[in-house]
Amino acid sequence: MKVLFDHQAFQMQHVGGVSRYFTALLEGIPSASLSLKYTDNIHVKALDRFKGTLQSRDAEFADFAFGLDFRGKRRLYRSWNRLRGRVVDANLDASIKALKSGDYEVFHPTYYDPYFLPYLGGKPFVLTIHDMIHELFPEFFSLSEPTGRNKRLLAERADRIIAVSERTKQDIVEIFGIPDSRIDVIYHGSDLKTAFDRPAPRVVEGRYILYTGTRTAYKNFHFMVAALAPLFRENPDLSLVCTGPDFSSEEVTYFQEIGVLQAVKHRFVRDSELAGLYGNAMCFVFPSYYEGFGIPILEAFGCGCPVVLSDASCFREVADDAALYFEPKSGGSLRQSVRSLLDDAKLAAEMVGKGRERARKFCWSSTVEGTMRVYDKAVGDGAGNKTGDRAARP
Repeated sequence: MKVLFDHQAFQMQHVGGVSRYFTALLEGIPSASLSLKYTDNIHVKALDRFKGTLQSRDAEFADFAFGLDFRGKRRLYRSWNRLRGRVVDANLDASIKALKSGDYEVFHPTYYDPYFLPYLGGKPFVLTIHDMIHELFPEFFSLSEPTGRNKRLLAERADRIIAVSERTKQDIVEIFGIPDSRIDVIYHGSDLKTAFDRPAPRVVEGRYILYTGTRTAYKNFHFMVAALAPLFRENPDLSLVCTGPDFSSEEVTYFQEIGVLQAVKHRFVRDSELAGLYGNAMCFVFPSYYEGFGIPILEAFGCGCPVVLSDASCFREVADDAALYFEPKSGGSLRQSVRSLLDDAKLAAEMVGKGRERARKFCWSSTVEGTMRVYDKAVGDGAGNKTGDRAARP
C-alpha cells in the first residue's frame, strides 16, 4: 500500500501528540512517503529513514533570496510568507508536487488544511480527527480560527475517518452529522516506559507533581494550580513540575498572586529524559476538560506514575480503573485525589500496578495495523465508486 503523508503536523509542532502519532505510522509503514523538507519536529527527525534528509526550518530562511545575506532579510522573508499566505512555502510546495505526481494509492493529511483537495485527482484520502475541541469549546478560540471550518469540510469529503476514541467518534457523529459507518475508532499507543525492576533516572530532585503539555484554556491548568496551592503550603518540599512552553509573564504573575511562585517549576526535557520525569513523580495530573485521547496518560502508566484525571471526556475509556478521578471544576475533589496518593503509599503502589497493566492494552503496532485496514477500506470504496463525486458528499 502506497500511502502519502503531508507536512502539516511536522510544520506546526516541534513536539506533540499529533506529530508523534503520525511519526508512529511512518515508522510502522516503511512504504509510506512523506512530503516534507523543512522541520524542527523532534519525533520525525529521530526516525532512521529521515536522519540527515530533513533540514531545520532555519535552513529555509538561509536559502531564501538565493542564499544571499543582507540587512532586512528576515523582515522580507516574513512579508513574503504573509503575502503568499503560507508559513513554510517549501513544505507546501513539496506536498502539492507529491500529490500531483499521483505516486500513491491513498493520501493521509496530517492536519486539517484543505489545500490538497484540488490535487487528489480522484485518489481517496483518509482523515484522522484527533478531537472536537474547537466545536465543543468555541469560546476558547478566535472567530477567525479556521480549524473547525476546515475540519468539517474535510470530514464531509473524506473517504474514511479515523477517530482516536469512541468519545471522539460520538462527537463527530453528533456535531458533523457524519454517518458512523464511515468512521473507524483506532486508539493511540505509547512506547514510553521504564523498567519494572529498577528506578527511573532522576531528572528533578525532590517530591513533585507532574503536568505535561500546553496550558491553553480548555486544559484547565490554572484551576489545577489554584486547587493544589494549599498542598504546597502544607508541604514545603512539594512542587509542581511543568513541561511544555516556558511560563508567560502573565502566568508568573498569577503564580505570585496565589502564593505558589516558588512551588511551580518549568522543565524542558528531551524524550530520553521524559520517562525519568514521569517515573519519579508523586503523581501525574491531567485536569483537561476534553481530549480526543490523551497520550500522556499512557506515558505515565508505562513509567510507573500514579495518575489523577479529570472525570470528563474520554479519560475513563482510556484509563478505566487505573487512575483516580476528580470533578473537573471542584478544587476540593482534585486536592483530595492528589492528597490520597501523597499520604497513602499502598494506594499509590496499587495505582502504579494497575497503570502498568492498562498500558499493555495500547501499542503503536495495533494503531498501525488498524490504520492499514482503514486504508484498504478507503481504496476499496474508491475503486467501487469511480463515477461518484466525493466532493459532492453532504
